[in-house]
Amino acid sequence: MFENWSKKLTDLGTVAASRTKNIGDRVSLTAKIEASKRELTGIYAQLGQQVYQNNQEDIPAEYVELFEKIAKLEQTLEDYQAQRQVLRNVRPCPDCGADVPNEAEFCSKCGCHIGAVKEEAAEEAVPAADDIFEGEDAPVKEAPAEEAPAEEAPAE
Repeated sequence: MFENWSKKLTDLGTVAASRTKNIGDRVSLTAKIEASKRELTGIYAQLGQQVYQNNQEDIPAEYVELFEKIAKLEQTLEDYQAQRQVLRNVRPCPDCGADVPNEAEFCSKCGCHIGAVKEEAAEEAVPAADDIFEGEDAPVKEAPAEEAPAEEAPAE
């Protein structure tokens, strides 16, 4: 009787171990698939960037719209980064590109002498948020809602 139970428990353990290994194998393969997809996406992006950079002078007709979108997004990104630098009170080092506090005379990363920035010059260098959004895609500014005078309850 105990041998029968022992055999059943052993068989159950074997089945559980097999299923656990199967789940582990599936998880491992899923991770490998996702890693391969990420690597492939990175390679595609690298290829696209090379095509973009190598065809700036003579843009193939089928890519004109994409090139224009890329150029617009690159400009928008530069504008956002400049705004962030103003908010953080930093500027890029002309030598290494690191963020340097506006009041610093030297870059803390590469040691380049850059001189302190005057407050007025730093504020003028960054375009206003309104200037970034041009064209049809610009967000619509709503006028502030005027508060209506409170109605008085009718006298009874």
